[in-house]
Parts: sequence; structure tokens; C-alpha cells
Amino acid sequence: MALENQPVVLAVDPGRSKCGIAVVGQNREVIICRLIETESVLGEILQLFKTYHPEAVALGDGTSCNILLRHLNEELPGVRIEKVDERNTTEQARERYLSQNAPRGWQRLLPRALRTPDRPCDDIAAVILAERYWSSKQSNPNCSTCKTV
Repeated sequence: MALENQPVVLAVDPGRSKCGIAVVGQNREVIICRLIETESVLGEILQLFKTYHPEAVALGDGTSCNILLRHLNEELPGVRIEKVDERNTTEQARERYLSQNAPRGWQRLLPRALRTPDRPCDDIAAVILAERYWSSKQSNPNCSTCKTV
């Protein structure tokens, strides 16, 4: 993991009670992927910012986005924060979780469409937000997927 050779982004999937956080390199390498309580998210972001020095914060534009955005602007003045469209990230995160985690016990008998993850997948949704951030930067720096705020 050669962080000094690649920029990273800190992605946050904010929610009312829990948030997903991910630090993802430009090469899509997942460095950190965590699920934390919303009340701890700001402190966690500040700590990860000090450790990894991301080029930006990619913030999901859904639930609790504006509240967290306000706090981030206060605590990290001058840091680039970009809202990322989080449409369908929950479904994509669930699908990714199920594809990476084989079912156990009786759940093996269920068709994939009927299976559900055994835990929240907001951390994986944060990874997807980071991937969207990097994709938009790669294809078009002025893409509307990310909006600098």
C-alpha cells in the first residue's frame, strides 16, 4: 500500500444513526472501510484526515448531509468537500456485500434475490461513493456527479 504515491479521498455516507466511512486511493484500493455511529463521525473524520491527508472529502448527498457539511466546514476550513450523488448506493452496497460473503446455514438455500445482508452496509456505500468520486475525476473534472461545496 503505497499511499505516498497516490492521492486518497475520504468518503462518508452520512445517516441519522450510523455512517459509513472509507478512505480509498485513486487506484480504487480500499484503505479504510468502517461503520460508525453518527455521533462519532466528526471525530473519526478529523482523525482520518490527520492520518491520511485526503485530497477531498466525498460526502454522500442524502440523509444528514447538510448537517455534517456544516460541521466539516467549521472544523476543516479550506478543505475541498464534494457532494456525491448517492442514488442506489444502498442497493449496490447490499449486492456487493452479498457477492463477497457466501451465505451460511439455511440461507444457502435461498435464491440470491431473497437474501439480505446480516449487517448494515453503509461502509460499503462509502466505498462506492469514493469510487464515484474517482470516476468523475477521471472522466470529466467538471462532471455533475460531484459538486464542490
